[in-house]
Amino acid sequence: MTQLHFEKTISRSPADVFALIADFNGYSRWLDPSKLFDHLMEISENPVKLGTKYVDRGKSSTMYGEVTDYEPPTVITFRQRTAYKVGVTLGSLTVIIQYTLKSVPAGTLVMRDTTIKAGGFLWPVKAMLVNRIRPENERILQAMKHALEASS
Repeated sequence: MTQLHFEKTISRSPADVFALIADFNGYSRWLDPSKLFDHLMEISENPVKLGTKYVDRGKSSTMYGEVTDYEPPTVITFRQRTAYKVGVTLGSLTVIIQYTLKSVPAGTLVMRDTTIKAGGFLWPVKAMLVNRIRPENERILQAMKHALEASS
């Protein structure tokens, strides 16, 4: 298991930041596709709430997710999982993303903690996966900051 921590201060209220994160249908307005994230294919409900399920499509995998923690406007957590199969399951990847939002004088401190669990054949390539996931986290926080501050 690998844990990554990222922080970004955004000049908006925690409620505004939380609303952006919880609006899955709005991601296409502020988050460009990448190798890891292309678009959300299915959402059981929007805006999301505790227990919302979704399918997150990337160029290299499809992640099946669920909102596992939902405490507006301070905490929202997503648990995503995918399995790699060729007749039988060869490996799995679980990614847990937790946003914690804290009001600060400059706006909101956004903390994004990402936990990566690789199993099966993915275990040996875990370092490569982490090296792809790390910049994706930074890209998402920067896009979030740009979108929210440009609209203020």
